[in-house]
Amino acid sequence: MDEAEAIARADRLWEAGRRAPALESLRARIRRSPADEHVRRRLVARYRELGALDQAGRYGLAIAGLTTARERDRAARQFAASGAGTSALREHLALPDGALPSEVLDLVVEVERRREERRLAWHAAHSGPPGGDYDDDLTFAVWAVAGTLLVLSLLAAVVADLAGAPWTALARWAAVVVVTAMLVGSVLEWRRAVAVQRTTAVESWGSAAIVLAFGLVGLVCAAVVVS
Repeated sequence: MDEAEAIARADRLWEAGRRAPALESLRARIRRSPADEHVRRRLVARYRELGALDQAGRYGLAIAGLTTARERDRAARQFAASGAGTSALREHLALPDGALPSEVLDLVVEVERRREERRLAWHAAHSGPPGGDYDDDLTFAVWAVAGTLLVLSLLAAVVADLAGAPWTALARWAAVVVVTAMLVGSVLEWRRAVAVQRTTAVESWGSAAIVLAFGLVGLVCAAVVVS
């Protein structure tokens, strides 16, 4: 089957409303014979009819001057989002052998630029904006207080037990105090994470605060009932 027959077959499918098979027929022909310029032009024209600018750019880049700036931009977005390395670009665009067209070389630069933007955006979303103040010393101080309260409550329970005094109620209320301190610490950490836009920290401290709040309610109810 030559170029004309391949185009005619795809046209019959298209006119019969079978657009997907028509497009696949043209794509298969290009993959087998990347140098078939007429088939490539027809495939680009069909994608333009559908408004699929990314695909029009993808398959039109092999022909210098065929694609529009908008189509090249959409093709760059598509390839950048695919995560494939630039070594796969020739296969992705179904390019014929030989030197790469200037539009393809420009596309490589654009793809790398977009991927760098995505990496920076991801880093900003997970680490907060450059210069965001997230004081780790304050984190240490908050949890040092909670830890100190925990140790003191345990020591108090031990002393009460050695003295023969009832210590169960003391232990319950000591647990309430410790969990309250941890809850306050989690809320403070959550507020600081929100302020510097650290997404992961916001989710982690928010979840911890919710769990501790439920735990605190349960401890208080138990202490009150027993008392």
